[in-house]
Order: sequence, then structure tokens, then C-alpha cells
Amino acid sequence: MKFNPIAPVIFIVVVLFVNQALAQEQYSIIDLGTLGGEQSMAWGLNSTGVVVGSTQLPLGNYVAFKWDSVNGMVSLGTLGGPRSFAFAVNEVGQIVGDAAIPSGLTHAFLFSGTGMEDLGTLGGTSSWARDINNSGQVVGDAKSLGSVDSRPFIWDRDNGMTDMGSLPEHPVAFAKGINDYGIVVGESVPSTGNQSHAVIWDTSGDITDIGKFGHYTSANDINNSNQVAGSWYDTQNGTYWNAFLWTADGGRTDLPELDDGSSVIYTFANAINNLGQVVGESAGWAYVWDSNGGMQKLNDILPEGSDWNLKYANDINDKGWIVGQGFNPEGNLHAFLLIPEPATMLLLCGAAGPVLLKRRRKSRA
Repeated sequence: MKFNPIAPVIFIVVVLFVNQALAQEQYSIIDLGTLGGEQSMAWGLNSTGVVVGSTQLPLGNYVAFKWDSVNGMVSLGTLGGPRSFAFAVNEVGQIVGDAAIPSGLTHAFLFSGTGMEDLGTLGGTSSWARDINNSGQVVGDAKSLGSVDSRPFIWDRDNGMTDMGSLPEHPVAFAKGINDYGIVVGESVPSTGNQSHAVIWDTSGDITDIGKFGHYTSANDINNSNQVAGSWYDTQNGTYWNAFLWTADGGRTDLPELDDGSSVIYTFANAINNLGQVVGESAGWAYVWDSNGGMQKLNDILPEGSDWNLKYANDINDKGWIVGQGFNPEGNLHAFLLIPEPATMLLLCGAAGPVLLKRRRKSRA
């Protein structure tokens, strides 16, 4: 084959162009609206684009919702009381959260498409569900019989609700996230005060103390590689809340902050996907972080002229879709869904390279 001296130059230019386009990836944003009230909040989503959260009704009460692109926002109802909140949805569409029962107390629920199922308590008055994996295991916290303390639970269809235990001399604990292998993360609080430790429960029930990095430490989510995302409270310097990523091999790595110019900087890590991307809030702004792109304010990667102020990022799926809450162009605090729009990869074959480049440049003109 005859050597073409121009071809390597074309290839290098196109590769550089594609890399730059990918680095400047933007998102489209969808306002999920409300069910007649003023506000809504999205807490979780799955890979098919089902979003769950809570929204105000016309009279002001909050109700759990499910949203998808076909049906829009739909109420999940309650357990007979005035309110409900949905926090997580798995890949088969099972949804968990908590809802008021007729007495006004709060119980954890599982919604599997036909209505809410009351998951009960650990013998006490109340319970709250926070996450569900693809096997249908649910985690959260609940009151036990004769106690006002919250205890961490795991629930499944065969065994019902079980207390997972806590660190020694820690009467209070919360389970906040579970991966598909049944590994659970949360926090454990000693009887001496609110000096909580981030913890991991394995499938055998053993609990590992990740550590108390500051006054308060919580592990909030875990992915299938056992990467843990959480937050810790530090009173020793100007950063009061720090987001962290933790692994068994590498220990804790603190994430950077978004500096808004104020004297108090804070960063929370709310969720992590299986690619290691973390979302949360920092200095009053929603962010996404990964090891390649670092910390990005979500407002900076919106289409120009979107006029949103994104405040809270609460979950991210493996496609990079993000849900949370922000002020829409009308100034209303609404749930949002962000969908990334990656640049089209260019395939080079002979003289097609320059043609594709011209078309791309023309489309951007």
C-alpha cells in the first residue's frame, strides 16, 4: 500500500479534536416538575432512567414519586398517612423509602409496582429505608422494642427485617447504602455523644470501623468495587465538612471543594456509581467528581443559557446520568435529571477524515 504522508497528520488532528470535545462534555437537563405543589427533590435513579424522589402536593404535603420518560411523574401514594419519600430504585424497578402510617408514625416501605408494602420495624415505633440492591435487599434504620435509639437493619423477602448490629458501646447506628454483593455502609454512634464512625457490614454480619476522621463521620454509599463515598466533619480548620472516597487498600482520600469565596467551605459526598464517579454538594453547588476530570460544578457543564442553579446532586448511574434538586429558570426548586451528551467518535477511513472534520466544524458554526 502506498504511504500517504498526510494521513498521520489527519489522524493526530482528529484524535486531539475528539479528546477536546470529550473533555468539554455537556449535559441536557430535564425539569421533572411537581404534582401540583411548589417543590420536588430527586433522590435516586437506575440505569433505565427511572427516577424516584418526593414532591409537594397542592396542599403542601410531600409524596413519593416515580418518574420515567413515558409516564412522567406519578405518585406512589402513602401507607395511609399524609406523607411519603422515595430514596432508591434498583434495576428491576423496586423502590424503597419511608411513609406515614395512619397514626402518623413513619415506616419503611417497598414499592414493587402494585403498591406500598410496609416493611415494619424492629419492634419499635418507626423505620426508614434508604437503599436497595438488585437482589431486593433493603437497608435503613429502625426503632427497636422499648428503645428510642435507631438501629441499622437489612431486610429481604425470606428473613424480614434484621438488626445488623453496631460497634461495641455504640447504641445507635444507621445503614445508608448497599451494593449488589450485600456489603452495607453507614455510621455507628457511641453512647458518649455524636462522635460517629463510618462503618462497613459484610455479608457474614461482621462490622469494620472505617474510622472517625473528625467529630462526625458517615459512609453514605458503596459501589460494586467496594469503593465507599462519605463525609466527615472537621472542627480543626475552615473546612467543616469534607467529602471522602475510601477503599480497603488505599484508605481515605479527601475530595476537593468548590470555593464560592465564603469563609465556610463544605463538601458532601452523596452517591458513587460503579465507575467511581461521585456526586454531592459543595459550597452550595451540585458537583460530579471522578479521578480523571476532578471536581466539576454541574452548572458549568450545562448547555449555555439553561438558567438553572443546581444545588444538590443525590445519585448517579453507570451511564453518568445525575439526579438532584435545583432552582429552574422560573426560580422554583425542582427535581432534575441530567443526561450527558458525549461527542460522536470519528472513524477514519482514507479521505473520510477531512470530510468528517469539515462537517463537524460546519455543525458548530
